[in-house]
Amino acid sequence: MMICIGRSHNSSYELFKVGAKVSPGLKIFAEQGDTNLLDQESQGEGGVFDEFNAPPITEGTGQSEAEFFIDGNHSLVSLVARVVPSPDWFIGVESFNLCVEGLWLESVILEASSDNKFI
Repeated sequence: MMICIGRSHNSSYELFKVGAKVSPGLKIFAEQGDTNLLDQESQGEGGVFDEFNAPPITEGTGQSEAEFFIDGNHSLVSLVARVVPSPDWFIGVESFNLCVEGLWLESVILEASSDNKFI
């Protein structure tokens, strides 16, 4: 089962940071799929604007989506999804800015650029 959770926030909050030790809540989420401590860690955190959970994907393939609120002061989004089966792996997006130079992004294109040998 794949579980995805996230936060919209400002630059004072970090759900995780690449290369740094994760919080106890994220550790439990990655190992067990339990979000309770992770949710508690962000409650009362001034940098968090909204918390969201996408419905779990219970089969090997599927899709899930979630809606969340952002504003001009909280335009960053971070999310993590637990990798199952694994001992404690997760994939994530760290502080992706949805507002660049005062303009909201309409869409984001992610490309492997395999034609240019960038993979």
